[in-house]
Amino acid sequence: MEADLDARLSVAGAALVAVQQINANEKDAFIGSCNSQRQHLRSLISWEFRHLLATQQQILTNAGLPEFNGPTVESAIIYRQSVVCSFLHSAFYLRHRIGEEAHLAMLKSQGKRFKTQQVTPMPIPVELTADKTMQTHGGHVQQQQYHQQSTYNMAPAVSYNQQGLHHYH
Repeated sequence: MEADLDARLSVAGAALVAVQQINANEKDAFIGSCNSQRQHLRSLISWEFRHLLATQQQILTNAGLPEFNGPTVESAIIYRQSVVCSFLHSAFYLRHRIGEEAHLAMLKSQGKRFKTQQVTPMPIPVELTADKTMQTHGGHVQQQQYHQQSTYNMAPAVSYNQQGLHHYH
């Protein structure tokens, strides 16, 4: 675009001021169009991400994972959910590396150990521990207090076999 505007300017001659004004107007219109398209794409991608997040939260809620209680946008809860997902990702990665049988044996021994452990407080990052943060619920702004720490016990209350869950290859 810049090259086209410069070429037009080079042949302007006596109408230089008029061509400069036309070039400035076209450049401003182009920048405005780009900004509008960027904002539209940003909005579209944001809504797609929100839909994906809500879908994932619902799936993990239905699976009975701790810290998942349906769709939410609260930062502290999303942080705790990300910790759970990170743990699951590590577990699946390890399972792939060492094999299913060794992984199951390790999980069973850890399950026994976790049942005897005390619940350990899980810290929340400093940026999420503000005394008051604004949350919107249905378009209404409400004040929300976050707790400084949440507790998280890794031991499942019921074994996977008791829940009727099976592993697949």
